[in-house]
Amino acid sequence: MKESFTEEEYLRIIIRHQDDPENDVLQAEVTHLRATSPDFELLYLQVNGIWQVSGSAATLQHIDSEQAVKRFSNRLSFTSHEHPKSVNSGWKWLMRVAAILLLGVAGYVIYYAATNVTYITTATQTATIETVELPDGSKVTLNSNSTLRYPDKLTGDTREVYLLHGTAFFDVARNTEKPFIVNIGNSTVTVLGTSFNIEVSGDIIELNVETGRVEFEAREGGEKMILNAGSGLLYNTAQQATRTFASANRNSSSWLSGTLRFKDAPLSDVFESIENHFGVTIEVMLDDSLSSYNKLNASFDDSTLQEVLDVLTELYPIQVTQQDSTLIVRDK
Repeated sequence: MKESFTEEEYLRIIIRHQDDPENDVLQAEVTHLRATSPDFELLYLQVNGIWQVSGSAATLQHIDSEQAVKRFSNRLSFTSHEHPKSVNSGWKWLMRVAAILLLGVAGYVIYYAATNVTYITTATQTATIETVELPDGSKVTLNSNSTLRYPDKLTGDTREVYLLHGTAFFDVARNTEKPFIVNIGNSTVTVLGTSFNIEVSGDIIELNVETGRVEFEAREGGEKMILNAGSGLLYNTAQQATRTFASANRNSSSWLSGTLRFKDAPLSDVFESIENHFGVTIEVMLDDSLSSYNKLNASFDDSTLQEVLDVLTELYPIQVTQQDSTLIVRDK
């Protein structure tokens, strides 16, 4: 988690949390900062007080919120270096900060409150695929057992949504002035306009880029990576470890297209794609390593698991038996 913030960044975190109190990621960040930063705790308490009374302050909506925040940040940066020399001067110092808050933060708080953004949560059931169209024209297709949280209107300088669980394919409408941000736990994917697939499973985040390029950031490790079309990464949130790969044979969006395509694919990649696409586990019990077998060039369009296995057993000296959801691969 990022440890160094400006006053304006503190303020934005607090306002986002107040505007979206049910967001577990924001709640965890605010709780951590309140426990570790006295400056943040003081600002939080002051803004929280203003937030509580903002409903009766509609007459202040003419305040220029952006300029107010800039003035507030500049003044707070200046006053934070002043040290009260007595109880009386300490009170004056606090009153000055409070006055800055009332003039600067109130406009910013009311600006956010006036947008009336409502967050919508869409969750898919087993064997169900659903497409959500966002206010900016972007489309998000959710695989089964997946959950997406998004605002009913996209305000501000960015377009932000939250993939809480499962797998989603994003086809993002291009807008160079408002980056599109997908929040996944303590990580983010930022784009201007592109298409990509994200899968969240336990501690593992898998990102595959189909078109354009995206920026992946792991907030806790402070790591940023740029990925181009045809590439992807795996990020382990528990170990804060990242591995990149060429995504040509991973078939990450086959759940959406129904197609498995392989180009010079080693059998290890083929088996992994079959596992992900059909929801099975493959146990390999071969005398030789998978790398010793010829690479596969093939395309399967809306094929069943048995149809795919029939092709593989014709092309390779292997036999496959199935026990429930486990496939066992042996030599012929």
